[in-house]
Amino acid sequence: MLRFAVSSLRFACGSLRFAGWRRRGAKVPPPPALRRPPDLPDRSTGAQETFGHDLSDREDIVRELLRLSARVTRRMRRAGTVGRTIALTVRFTDFKTISRSRTLLDPTDVTQEVQATVARLYDELNLRGRALRLVGVRVEHLIAREGTDRQLVLGARERGWSEADRATDRVAERFGSSLVRRASLLSDGQG
Repeated sequence: MLRFAVSSLRFACGSLRFAGWRRRGAKVPPPPALRRPPDLPDRSTGAQETFGHDLSDREDIVRELLRLSARVTRRMRRAGTVGRTIALTVRFTDFKTISRSRTLLDPTDVTQEVQATVARLYDELNLRGRALRLVGVRVEHLIAREGTDRQLVLGARERGWSEADRATDRVAERFGSSLVRRASLLSDGQG
């Protein structure tokens, strides 16, 4: 395999042709000014599920959104990040895809908050039993959890969903993720 300096290729091909060549997947490293430092957190994280059969029941879809929200927020807590923008993606049986997002006032990594937001976004689509092939949950605008403050609410509990998520994470790390899950994710006969 021949190797050329990036500047030599740009000079030989011209800057427009070089940019097009690079977009087509050639392995050319980005210039230092465009490289992302390795210590920065990802900008977004998400999960999606393509179903083996189409889903149209709201209860089944909301349960799947909870499972995906739990997966995404567990990944965020492990990385030490929180995010402000929650996005929902749905794909219909004709492969038409719709995405909706909502930006929260405070960044979060709490499963309950992410799931409540995507469930609201789903309800606002007014799909009325339309069959879905795929659903996805994404949290964007991630920042490091350290140094972020959370607005306290007068009369709110001292402890809540955030502590429950962290306790679940500790149990899952020690004994495996299949041991602990939310009761609403259990199927009939489990328990």
